[in-house]
Amino acid sequence: MLMYNGSILIYTKEAAEAQNRYFGWGDDKPRPENLVEQGGWILGFLDTACPHPVRALATRFLPATGCKGSPAYLEWPAEENIRLQREYYRIRDEEVPAEKRGSFKILGWVHSHPGPLGVFISGTDHENILLHFNDHNKFSVVLNPQRKIIRAFLGPEHPEVPLIMELPIRADRMERKAGERAVAALTASERKKNRRQRARRRRKRFERRRRRGRR
Repeated sequence: MLMYNGSILIYTKEAAEAQNRYFGWGDDKPRPENLVEQGGWILGFLDTACPHPVRALATRFLPATGCKGSPAYLEWPAEENIRLQREYYRIRDEEVPAEKRGSFKILGWVHSHPGPLGVFISGTDHENILLHFNDHNKFSVVLNPQRKIIRAFLGPEHPEVPLIMELPIRADRMERKAGERAVAALTASERKKNRRQRARRRRKRFERRRRRGRR
């Protein structure tokens, strides 16, 4: 699990708004379609220069309109994955600057647990992760649009990681503060790690000079 320490998923405003609209996040009058499970893919940029921890910026949300949902299950046919993958390649090749295409990736998948359901990785979700998103840098986002709860998980072991939306997603002040605290904690952790690394380098340089002085 240590490999996931410091990992984070951040949505741009555009990606967050598109996802919110599709799932009907916090709608006053729930629509029939968001009372059943729905899904989609998130695309965006991965920090490929530093594989651990995993840092990603989601810039696009692709709705999986070819899926068939029920209040407790989402049927996701293989044909829908093929359609989404084609759309990913189209966006990458037509809309992403050539110098940035190498880091523009399929970041993972999103699906809803509507109504009274909790927000967690179920046994069926775990099987789907192992089948389609079995990489350490793939995110699984689960949300409940009626209860306004959203959580992000990472990799095949799916520990929870911080998720930050770059807009208020109709969340209360406490939820926004939680996101701010997560970013602050991540920044503080990185500063502490950098200080330790610099201290180790100084000790190594000191030891090398001392050994040379003895010769």
